[in-house]
Amino acid sequence: MCMATSSNYLSYQEVQRPGEEPYAQLRMAARIVRCAEREPDPDSGHVRVRRRCSVAEAMALLNWGQVAEEQAKAATRIAGARWQLTSRSE
Repeated sequence: MCMATSSNYLSYQEVQRPGEEPYAQLRMAARIVRCAEREPDPDSGHVRVRRRCSVAEAMALLNWGQVAEEQAKAATRIAGARWQLTSRSE
């Protein structure tokens, strides 16, 4: 789990899967100040990888397409305006 000093809502995505109730995945921008040791995901039991990287590298790794790219641009703008942070270049 990571601890953030503040967060900002970006958007949401509705997930629909056959035989399941639809649910929303929130997209947030947050200034992370500290992360605890990694622990297994409560749903799957897997220990997820964490990677500190540039926004461009994250987009390439995730390969989530144009919608995620727009969210990443919004997060970058918010980070600059709200927290005076700049995006690292490759």
